Amino acid sequence: MIIRLLPLALTAALAAAEPVAPRPSLGLWLEPATGAVAVTATATGGAGAAMGLVAGDRIRAVGRTAVADLDGFAKALEALPRDGVIALVVERDGSLLALSGTVPAQPRPRELALRGAALEDAMTALRADLERDRLRNRLEDGLRLLAELQAGLPETAAAFKRLYPQGRFDIRISIDIASDPTAPVQVPLAASATRAP
Repeated sequence: MIIRLLPLALTAALAAAEPVAPRPSLGLWLEPATGAVAVTATATGGAGAAMGLVAGDRIRAVGRTAVADLDGFAKALEALPRDGVIALVVERDGSLLALSGTVPAQPRPRELALRGAALEDAMTALRADLERDRLRNRLEDGLRLLAELQAGLPETAAAFKRLYPQGRFDIRISIDIASDPTAPVQVPLAASATRAP
C-alpha cells in the first residue's frame, strides 16, 4: 500500500510560503450580506454552533471589529489569538445579540505540509520495516526447509543404502550466513555445515 499525501515539491513550497500560526475556524457556511456576513449553515459540533449561531444569523462584528463582507470577516478572525475566546455581534430577527465562545485553531497549509512530510517519512519507514519483515520471514522459511532437509538426510541415506548397497550417497550442504559481517554482534541465522553419512 502506497500513501502519498503531498508531492515533496509542493510540501516544500507550502512550508516556505506561509507562517505556522493556525487560523481560527467556526465551522460556518457564509455568504455576503449588506453590511454583514450571513450564516447559511453551521457544522454539527462546530464552534459556531456551540456559540449559538444558526442559519439566517447576520454577523455584524468580530470582537470590536465591524464586519461588512467576507474578506473583513476572515481578516477579523485571523487577528484573533490561537484557541482564544471570540465575541460576535449577531443580528437575528432584527435584534442584536452578543455571542461568545472558544474557537479552536485550524492548522494552516504550512503546518499541514510539515505534518504531511512527517507522516510520509513515517510511512516510508513503515514500508521499509514491512519489507524487512517480509524478507526475514522468507529467509526463516528457507532456513527451516534447509534444517528439515538436513534432519532428514541420515534417514534418506540409510534408505538409499538399503536399496543400493553398492551405491554411493554423498551430499554436502554448506550454509554460511552473516547478518552483517562488519557488525560487532552477529545475528545467528543457521548452522554452518552438514554432511550426510
